[in-house]
Amino acid sequence: MEINTYTFTVLNDGTVPLTGITLSEVSFNGNGSSPSLTTCNSGAPATPLNPGDDYSCQATYTLVGADKVASTTISNTARVVGTYDTDLTVSDEDSA
Repeated sequence: MEINTYTFTVLNDGTVPLTGITLSEVSFNGNGSSPSLTTCNSGAPATPLNPGDDYSCQATYTLVGADKVASTTISNTARVVGTYDTDLTVSDEDSA
């Protein structure tokens, strides 16, 4: 059994604290079920996530037969969203 482990690290590289942080899958091209977050450091992200602080989560995906036959690179994209000043939203996404 082959398992891919994805680590998502959210870094507040801005100048204001962020609250209401969510991390979600945007796209995944594997042939099995999309990975789901399995472990996050210290449970939920600290509120607020202060400038310079980070937060990490991991997700795992078990390769299925069709992934091996296709011989393609499996790509996974996640998006993080946070709020500052009560109602202003910032977001970012990245692929692995």
